[in-house]
This record gives sequence, C-alpha cells and structure tokens, in this order.
Amino acid sequence: MKNRQVRVRELLQRELGAMIARDHAFPDVLVTINDVELTPDLKHGKVFVGVIGPEHKAQHVVDTLNQRHGEYQTRISRRVVLKHTPRLNLSLIHI
Repeated sequence: MKNRQVRVRELLQRELGAMIARDHAFPDVLVTINDVELTPDLKHGKVFVGVIGPEHKAQHVVDTLNQRHGEYQTRISRRVVLKHTPRLNLSLIHI
C-alpha cells in the first residue's frame, strides 16, 4: 500500500470519527470508525463502523449513518482537500 493511500485512510478515519462523535448522540452505544479501505485510485472507500452496545441497536446506528451519507460526503469533501473525494460506503463490523 502506498504511503499516500495510508495517510488518506487515516485522515478519513479521524475526520469521520470526529463528525460522528460531535454530531450524533446514540443512546446506550459507543460508535467507532475501525478502518477505512480505499481503492488504489482513491475514488471509492469502505468504512467499517464498530458499535459497542446492545446488538439490536447496532444495525439501527449503521442505517442512520447511511441515511446521512450525503451529508458526510459533502462535509468530508470540504475538510479533506483531494482531487476526488472517495465515495464512502458504511458497513457494520461486529465487535
């Protein structure tokens, strides 16, 4: 993996984690961004979301985050200056 790709992954993980912590209050759960996988051209990415808490609330958290996908995409493009902002897809990872 190239150094630039690693830096972009870490930056996206940090920015998404900060946005979720700042803007969403999910009761009884802790939401973390565990990893971000990017394609080599940095146009697509898969975000692995970890939810610590009751099992039945985990899918609700990911569904809520996916509904706000457009908002996150816009905010990431404003905060992270890249030629192409990666199109992110959020998925649940079981902790």
